[in-house]
Amino acid sequence: MVQTAENVARKYQSPRRAARVVLRRGEQYATALANDHAFQKRYMTLPFDVPSANFKKSAGTLQGDEGVVMSTAGA
Repeated sequence: MVQTAENVARKYQSPRRAARVVLRRGEQYATALANDHAFQKRYMTLPFDVPSANFKKSAGTLQGDEGVVMSTAGA
């Protein structure tokens, strides 16, 4: 992840500080997940039942956000 951030910074002449912003947002997101998703539960009901295309039954259940990839400075 860090190499990717450095490649993007080099390509767009962006300072390396941009990578630090990504890491900070990751920390903030991790805080939102603390205490069994306490922050997220303020604006969504978890677990979240996902309806099927015809809305007649459940297609699955989401326990929280999906597809989020966390970054670390050492990765």
